[in-house]
This record gives sequence, C-alpha cells and structure tokens, in this order.
Amino acid sequence: MKHRERFGFLERLEAHADVFRNEALSLEEESFYCMPEAANYSGGSWSAYLLQLDQFQQDFPLVSLEKNRERCPKTWAVVSALPGLVIAGFMRLAPNAEIRPHRDKRDDDVIRAHVGLQLPADEQLYWPEGSARLRDIRALHAAQNRSDRPRLTLCVNARMPFVIHDGEIPAWGPPQ
Repeated sequence: MKHRERFGFLERLEAHADVFRNEALSLEEESFYCMPEAANYSGGSWSAYLLQLDQFQQDFPLVSLEKNRERCPKTWAVVSALPGLVIAGFMRLAPNAEIRPHRDKRDDDVIRAHVGLQLPADEQLYWPEGSARLRDIRALHAAQNRSDRPRLTLCVNARMPFVIHDGEIPAWGPPQ
C-alpha cells in the first residue's frame, strides 16, 4: 500500500503549507520555546512553537498552548482536525546548527509528519518546501541547517488506528 493512501493526512497538510509558512514566519524568534540542551544538539539552536502536547504538557510548563493557538489560528484549525493528534508545532533550527543522529521513543501506533516550510537549498533537492514527509522517529534521524536563515518545519505526531512496524516507513534523507 502506498504511504499516501495509508496516511491521507499528508495531502491535507501539503494543501495548507502556505498557511503554515505564513503563520510560522510571522512569529518572533523569541516566541519559540528553546528546547532543553541534550546530547543531540546545543541548547538555543533548536526551538519549537508548540500547539499541541497531549501527555507531554508537563514537560513544557511555561508554554501557553491557548496563546500559541490564538496566534496561529489557521494552522491550529487544520492540525486540530487531524484524527489522533498527539503533538503539533513549528520546529526551528538556527542557521549553521544541527541535531545529531538519534532515536526517539514512541508508541507503536504514533507516526510523525513534517512539512518543510523554509529549508536550506541543499535539503530542497530531495525535500521540496511545502511537501510533507513521514518519519519513524524510532529510526536513526538527524537534521542540519547549513544556511544563513532558520530552517522551519511543521511537525505533527498522530496516533494511527494501527501499529506501525519497525522499518515500515522508509528512511528519509539525502540520497546516498
């Protein structure tokens, strides 16, 4: 089965990519929440503007989801209508920053989609801005921004009505 058929929300996300981009670019850098420093990246280089956190709300006590949703009403209207929404928000990677290869923990029925909103030129060669891609965050993944402007994506985690098995979602990245 093609991934586009099985994960129909990808087309809905792509159809609204310009809306997401416009709202993300209207946000001041200071309104993004600096992700805590970890072994995978340097603090301050990766930040998020969060719209939905589900069970992870306690990990971000200073984030006002209600306020963030009010500032991005069109994005919130689209993502809140997605079945099984767990997490949603804009991810910002500072110029010349990277998130080193790592694996995230997740439930077997949660899938992550990213919509590229503002990407470095080299990344656009295999991931055009405005397109959505799936990521199995249990697989090794990383990100880098070798440009002079922030790298922006919309990140959505959604609970699917079926288990997503290891290796079911193909690896995504630059051609080898």
